[in-house]
Amino acid sequence: MGQTFLLAAFVPFLMADLGMSTGDFGIIYGTATLLSAACLVGVGVMLDKLDLRLMTVLSTALLMVGAYLFTHSATPFMVGVSIFLLRFAGQGTLSKISSVGTSRYFIENRGKAVSITGLGWPSGEVLLPASAVLIMGALSWQSTFMLMSGVMMALVLVLGLILVWPYDEFYDPVKSADKVDREHGDSIQHYTPWSVLKTAYYSMTLPFGIIGPFLITCLFLFQGAVAEFKGWDIKMMIFGLSFFGIVRLLVGLFAGDLVDKFTARRMYPFVHIPMMLGVAVLLYAPHPYLMFVYFALIATSTGLSAVTSTSLWPELYGTRYLGTIKSIAMFVGIGASALGPMITGYFLKINIDVGTLLFWSIVYMGAASVLTYFAPYPKHLAPRRAKKEKS
Repeated sequence: MGQTFLLAAFVPFLMADLGMSTGDFGIIYGTATLLSAACLVGVGVMLDKLDLRLMTVLSTALLMVGAYLFTHSATPFMVGVSIFLLRFAGQGTLSKISSVGTSRYFIENRGKAVSITGLGWPSGEVLLPASAVLIMGALSWQSTFMLMSGVMMALVLVLGLILVWPYDEFYDPVKSADKVDREHGDSIQHYTPWSVLKTAYYSMTLPFGIIGPFLITCLFLFQGAVAEFKGWDIKMMIFGLSFFGIVRLLVGLFAGDLVDKFTARRMYPFVHIPMMLGVAVLLYAPHPYLMFVYFALIATSTGLSAVTSTSLWPELYGTRYLGTIKSIAMFVGIGASALGPMITGYFLKINIDVGTLLFWSIVYMGAASVLTYFAPYPKHLAPRRAKKEKS
């Protein structure tokens, strides 16, 4: 319930009720998102120590409080508090519980498992906004949001807890790490968060990791400016967002198999190549219908990146401190998605045109991809990489 694609369906009604301007809401939304991202590092520490069932219940409770405040806010401050809770508990903590638990429990078929659990986001992009519009035909926007929140949270609590309850090695971080050591102790080393930050691989891949959320957020948020630059129909571009969700969903179905076959670390440097091609199509394509090629290509990168990056961290750095490690990575990603509109908005304000920004984004992605390709693996994997390259 804290994802931008769903909140966007209700925000115009909230702004109208409170008389808020787009600029004011943008500041509130960006600030709340940055604060929620900062708090996720602490959540990661708890995921490495606490029972995931307890974390699920607490997060669901916070999400319902956020949903209530979002539909009953009377001041901009309360709007900010509600968005913080929605982003922190829903988009942040619950999604992190899913990815950490899955990545930690599954080793040999991690890619497939992550791919299956990751289908929730693209499915939501396709189904939830349209469902919200249909329900609002019969109910107020407040009742619609509360109804959708209640149904989804009930599913999380009932189905989620029932499915994992028998598997203590899934929800218990210590038992999960012990299971990994028993079955794969000779090939996995558990890095602490601080030791991860000191590795050359993390530093060299950081520019690569931030460009995805940064660019996707900007392309979607400023789609009006993009449509004006291309002379394309904004309504057709909005329809293209649903097409984006469908393609991303389909890519997610197959990405897990690729990760299990080739490993996440070998695939990771190449996941932004479709996005580079997609931005090139957006920059140079003259025909309006080629926008669907653009949406398909960036959706392909987004689907591949979601599965590959989720599988990458446990593959490189082990599972014992996975919650903290992934939360640091998520903080960087959400921070990039929050700062992206601010930076891009400034460039547009000083009359740097969309075409120039698109061109330099292609250059940046290319350079970051090369840097990531040559980034050295952690020491326990380096000898295997050298052996592979020699052969």
